[in-house]
Amino acid sequence: MSHTNKKSRHWLKKTAWLFTELVIFIGIFMLIIWWQQKDMLSEGSTLSQTELTLIEINGKVKHHIFNNGERDTLVYFFAPWCKICDLSIDNLELLYQANYKNLDVIAIALDWKSINEVDLFLEKHELTIPVLLGNKQTQELFNISAFPSYYLISKNAEVRAKSRGYSTELGMNLSVLLKR
Repeated sequence: MSHTNKKSRHWLKKTAWLFTELVIFIGIFMLIIWWQQKDMLSEGSTLSQTELTLIEINGKVKHHIFNNGERDTLVYFFAPWCKICDLSIDNLELLYQANYKNLDVIAIALDWKSINEVDLFLEKHELTIPVLLGNKQTQELFNISAFPSYYLISKNAEVRAKSRGYSTELGMNLSVLLKR
């Protein structure tokens, strides 16, 4: 066997091994994502309640209608004690500041003990995103069991995308762009 054939076979084996490793890694990654999102609302499903009325952090009552026929909504659920929320909410702020046409962005605080706890979290991040104070009913309506979680809801109240855990600005942007 020539030296060139041995090199070629070695390269082919190495490439096949790398490809196999990549497929296994992607498979494990996809399995983890599926596991994280298994209890969330299904993509393609329609919200059972299309109007949400909650209190803003400033005390004003806020009504949000999901099936308004005009704007999609990115709803981000966080807890002020959540370290992953602490790391990722600035990415949501960047998405909000990009001011996507026809996109509402709202953050909903859940699992908080006092308004002061939420205020401190928001002050730390200097957010301009509308922030609402959620409750157990809100948490149950959206099947939120871990933080952070977010949904992209269409202007017709259909769940277009969902995610749980850390999301980069790029990841949020791609979800918005690809799922609209």
